[in-house]
Amino acid sequence: MTLLSSARKTAIATVAALAVITAGATVAPTEAQAGGRLAGALIGGAIIGGLIGIASQNRYAPVYRACYTQWETRYNSYGQAYSVQVQYC
Repeated sequence: MTLLSSARKTAIATVAALAVITAGATVAPTEAQAGGRLAGALIGGAIIGGLIGIASQNRYAPVYRACYTQWETRYNSYGQAYSVQVQYC
């Protein structure tokens, strides 16, 4: 993982956390008016925060290296040379 992608993930998580906290602070009613909605708001914030965290994950396809073949000279147990094609990846 590169430093840039780590910093980007941290920045996205920070912005998402601040957005959830700000939305909860501006919309939340007082305790007397809240009734049972405060727990719902906390659960909803946790769900939305989780979705943002999942969406910010890298989804890069793996990079496959190019393989190449090369002829090599090898020797058998009698000391006779022979050529063989070897594949390197």
